[in-house]
Amino acid sequence: MGYKILGISGSPRPKSNTDVMITEALKGAAEVEGVETEMISLGGKKIMPCIGCFKCIERKELCIFRHKDYMAEFYEKWLMADGIIIGSPVYHLSITGILKNALDRLGEGLWCLRSTETIESRWFCKVGGVLTQGMATFGGQELTIQFLVNHLLLLNCLVVPPEAITVPGVPGSFRNNRILEGGVIGEWDPGSLEHAHALGKRVAEVTTIMGAGVEQLKDKLPREYLDYVLNKTGYQRIVDNNRKGARQ
Repeated sequence: MGYKILGISGSPRPKSNTDVMITEALKGAAEVEGVETEMISLGGKKIMPCIGCFKCIERKELCIFRHKDYMAEFYEKWLMADGIIIGSPVYHLSITGILKNALDRLGEGLWCLRSTETIESRWFCKVGGVLTQGMATFGGQELTIQFLVNHLLLLNCLVVPPEAITVPGVPGSFRNNRILEGGVIGEWDPGSLEHAHALGKRVAEVTTIMGAGVEQLKDKLPREYLDYVLNKTGYQRIVDNNRKGARQ
């Protein structure tokens, strides 16, 4: 069985430092046998904020505006991935606005499907890892990491830390050097890329371990584990309904 690890860069900048770290994490993930990787960068994409209209509840579907911006594709890529690695630079001691928009609508849409019993599972069984980077040594990385970890936990994902680090993420910085250029973090903090690489590899390893465990116990576990981990038929049903909305 093959596994897909999806890297999500939440930076609005092209060729950003977060892109560099996500890319390195996916290189680590690709070292694990049977794993393929994909990266999406939210920079330059249109993702509107959730407006709290609750039409998703009324119509029992994902956000009704998803085909008007990038969210329809974002939903599908997130749903069909086995492991998720999310990265964001520190913006005002938190994640970027465009990533917040995406996660708000992702979480709200999936919560709608679960609360209306449109989907059977409450356990999405994905493995996740997070990373971030900031301008200074203590530039809010821990707060940004905490937000991303909480997001994954809220969606019932299993969060893993990289090796030999005391927080569940990869805090990188420019060590108080005011470097405004994108894509150069490896020159100023090589350790951040080492930790990113380790994080990606661990996410892939735990993803394969979880998949193998479900395969071994498939006759003893609830059906939802098969539908959302092994054959992904549960996710595929959501994706099929998502695509129908584009043709209406």
